[in-house]
Amino acid sequence: MSSREMKVISWYGIKKGESLIGFFSLELPSGMTLHSCTFNVRKDGGKWVGLPSRSYEQNGETKWQRLVDFMDKHKYAKFQEAAKAALDAYFKEHPEQSGVRTEQGNPHGVDTTDQDIPF
Repeated sequence: MSSREMKVISWYGIKKGESLIGFFSLELPSGMTLHSCTFNVRKDGGKWVGLPSRSYEQNGETKWQRLVDFMDKHKYAKFQEAAKAALDAYFKEHPEQSGVRTEQGNPHGVDTTDQDIPF
């Protein structure tokens, strides 16, 4: 898969928890759209796209279950790279959307003027 085959069609930036940066919808080459994908960044700089999931409680702890998944690790890795490239292309085309909001909804823009999008 390449970023040209995938297209981000909407983005909602929100900084929540330790890694969540925002939610987005991703159109796949087949025409199917995945809503509620997440973009995440770990403290060590690692980045990944989360597939749509739902939360559930188990023993008083919130856990997450993916609603769609890949059976093949190599295909999943290719999907990750293509989805991050699609996000990069989206932010280059829509730089005004590159800001994130805190959990309280206050704007907290990401400065991308002199640097590459971080993914």
